Amino acid sequence: MRINLSQNIFQTPQRNNPIFFKGDHDILIVDDAPHFRHSKKEILQNVMADEFQNYKIYEADSPEEAVELANKYKPLFTVSAFHMFNASPDRLQNLFNGIKEAGSKVIVYSGNWHRASHDVIRKAGVERCEQAYGVFKYIQKDDQFTLKTTVNALTEEKLVPRYYFQNDEQQWVYFNALLNIAKDNKDRQMELVNRLDCLPAKHTVEGVTKLIQIADKEIQKSIAQRIILLPKENQVPVAEIFIKLNDTKVNKIIAGNLRYLPEENRTPFTEKLIQINNTEVNKIIANNLECLPEENQVPVAEILIQINDTEVNKIIANNLECLPEENRTPFTEKLIQINDTEVNQAIANNLVCLPKENQVTVAEILIQINDIKVNQIISNNLECLPEENRVSVAEILIKLNDNEVSQAIAYNLDCLPEEKQVPIAEKLIKLNDAEVNQAMVDNLRYLPEKNQIAIKKLLDESASSDNFDVEK
Repeated sequence: MRINLSQNIFQTPQRNNPIFFKGDHDILIVDDAPHFRHSKKEILQNVMADEFQNYKIYEADSPEEAVELANKYKPLFTVSAFHMFNASPDRLQNLFNGIKEAGSKVIVYSGNWHRASHDVIRKAGVERCEQAYGVFKYIQKDDQFTLKTTVNALTEEKLVPRYYFQNDEQQWVYFNALLNIAKDNKDRQMELVNRLDCLPAKHTVEGVTKLIQIADKEIQKSIAQRIILLPKENQVPVAEIFIKLNDTKVNKIIAGNLRYLPEENRTPFTEKLIQINNTEVNKIIANNLECLPEENQVPVAEILIQINDTEVNKIIANNLECLPEENRTPFTEKLIQINDTEVNQAIANNLVCLPKENQVTVAEILIQINDIKVNQIISNNLECLPEENRVSVAEILIKLNDNEVSQAIAYNLDCLPEEKQVPIAEKLIKLNDAEVNQAMVDNLRYLPEKNQIAIKKLLDESASSDNFDVEK
């Protein structure tokens, strides 16, 4: 965080107001969301360590309640949210003014207004909260180092640090100075992580390389999460540095952030990640294929498919609907060529995602593989297909003369167009399979009455009709 050591940028707590002493060991937390109040309390406990137990915490869920508690208990300082539901500018101004008048220092610990570099966010926060609303201190959410130094300064009556914004070369000089003292100091390392996106673009890759050399696994993960905030031209080179470390957790973070990168960087990122040949990383890539430019989706899928990892290929098959329609059939054809039972089952479950004109053709290819489980899935999913394709697929399945597949079709006769139900039933009856016929009998009640009568007549005429009860 940007801390200048010159005296004129510090503020000394003023304790000459007698009411200020009343709550020297009280802290007020203001947020309209209970889980965020709890989170702020946990963060304070973390940054204050053993000292936290010496303080009493009060909580307020509205500006009005906060002012009431501040006047009653005179807390040493107040940690407040900025973005609260129905908190108009006037209500926020009344909140901050009321707490200040009660003698408490207001620290706004708030999230971002927009996605940008830390310097841009902090400048916006300082301008909005400190300059426009007159609060004592703005601290960017997740900047626990500055929160810690600020709280320590208040509780120990020391000078309070302020954010300091440097030019490009000052940023780089200060970054290197911090590197020299950060080797065994995680707080300083996190400060360096938060400064990465503020570095001049020409120094970013070098800065990341130096920081990684002194950082532990947790800090490295934090760096990986911030790649999306780096200059576009540095994102792929920085990703390469991490990929060479061959740390699965870090590479999973990079893969999971593909959708947040500029589109032109997503494919190079993906290709470099695939080279690691790590199943967990490839599964994340497979789940994010739709994030790639359309013209790159099939080539990248081909690379993944060639690795021949069942788990990865199942994900591709199950995510067909996320892809542009014109890419789905080429994907499917390449997946079927693998001839993996689990992958084919996933394709069978997703036939409905293919263009209508390709569904019957792909189903026929799957059926020719003669995998009973795959064929059962297709027969059980007839109702998911467009009505005009159901009969064609059912006829192909019946030709297999497989008992379980035919039973599934018999159970799903009601999914077929009414005029096709009796012809399909007739083909099933010709299989002369008592279990298939019984399945039809069990489900006759779901068919139109005229079709029930026609099928019962066919069953009565069938040589196998003595093996089941048509009147059931």
